[in-house]
Amino acid sequence: MIIPVWSVAAALLFASSNAFAEPFMVLGKTIDLTPPAGYCALGNTSFEQQLFTTFKARTEAAGHLLQVAVPCNDLERAKAGTITQFPRSASVMVVKRRGQLTLDPRSRADFVKSLGSPTPIDVAVVNKRFRAALAGADFSGSLSAMTPLGSDGMAAYWSSPATVQLDGNAPQRVASIIAAVLVNGLPLSVQVSEAAGATDGPAPASVAQQYVKVIVNRNDLQ
Repeated sequence: MIIPVWSVAAALLFASSNAFAEPFMVLGKTIDLTPPAGYCALGNTSFEQQLFTTFKARTEAAGHLLQVAVPCNDLERAKAGTITQFPRSASVMVVKRRGQLTLDPRSRADFVKSLGSPTPIDVAVVNKRFRAALAGADFSGSLSAMTPLGSDGMAAYWSSPATVQLDGNAPQRVASIIAAVLVNGLPLSVQVSEAAGATDGPAPASVAQQYVKVIVNRNDLQ
């Protein structure tokens, strides 16, 4: 599911940020999440919780949202009023199966194998194609819905495009890298989204892979 780039006008939202690990308990399993380098997770202020609640409502059908983060520098620019939209976002949720949250007893290797992405992911190539597609004339054709990208042994990766329009702003091209990874028996979706023109930071495939590695390493999983 595409997680949209957020409009600052939707909430002038962030009074603080949190780049530290957050523990979550789901189905009796504990998982610690840390945003990727340079990203700040939504914290506990009323403004941030209001935004998180809105974000969660948009993803509730697909899963249980755990963490949402935006680049810390974009957050500061938004506070200063120099940008009106967040051009990037990252999130983690536990994916529902048949509308329910369930544990997966398989190993991570078997989980990734079952997703049918045996080809090793080439992050550099993916990043190049990703941004070329965002900038290209044939956006929907050059980056088709849920295109498998391969795996890195920890997760399987896909790309997915969308054109979104929020709060009266002009339609905006947004594309996402989505990674599926099994952590403590919890099937997670790690999603990193970027809007067209947001090329001054690490590309989404690199951020998504880093996010996955941090989650896996922090939770010391097989």
